[in-house]
Amino acid sequence: MQSSDAAALAALDAARSRVRRIAAELSDARRRAATLDDDTRWTARAADEYRSKLAAWREGLASRAAELDVLDDDLRDACARLEAKMAAEAAAGAVS
Repeated sequence: MQSSDAAALAALDAARSRVRRIAAELSDARRRAATLDDDTRWTARAADEYRSKLAAWREGLASRAAELDVLDDDLRDACARLEAKMAAEAAAGAVS
């Protein structure tokens, strides 16, 4: 196993951990936004505008969550490819 591969794998794992932590925080923010949305069902024009802006914010959070899912998938795939490469190199080294 090359040390650069091990370092890259560690960096990818760290990045995935951060992405998952951020995704969890984002999920919490989305839940809080939904609660705020429910708690602010006023009839005044100002409240309607507030809810409209809150809905747009929630949609943005949903988009960010989807992007984080894609990023996590990409990082997982990169980890899998690197692990396969490292295993192949280890197997080749064992045969030699």
